[in-house]
Amino acid sequence: MPQNNIIFLIVITIIMIPLNALLLMLTTKMFKLAEQGYKKAFLITLATGFIGLVFSIYIGEVANIRLPMAVSSWVLVGILLSAGLIKKNYELDWDKALLVWLVYFLLSLVVAGILIFFLSVSLTSQFFGMLSR
Repeated sequence: MPQNNIIFLIVITIIMIPLNALLLMLTTKMFKLAEQGYKKAFLITLATGFIGLVFSIYIGEVANIRLPMAVSSWVLVGILLSAGLIKKNYELDWDKALLVWLVYFLLSLVVAGILIFFLSVSLTSQFFGMLSR
């Protein structure tokens, strides 16, 4: 995996961990769970983000799989790990844990999409600004 792809994955992970923690906290409030604090949500998203990042870099470096596959594996690990950590840390049954995870995941997709849109618009405008000089 090229160095710039690893840097990209690290930057996205650093940005998304605190944002995902906020989204998980919001989701726990929506479902009126007993524990609704940011600290627990942050620890869950930190664990899933870090493990997913390591797994993605490993897949990209050792297995020499392209970036889309590495990101896909990152998402898959995140799904399994997040659902399990939500179930364990919020003391839920699997049905409710998967429902909480699904709402949290959909919110995360929306935020990630918005973030990627604004980053690409920003980078594109900077690129074309450099060309016009």
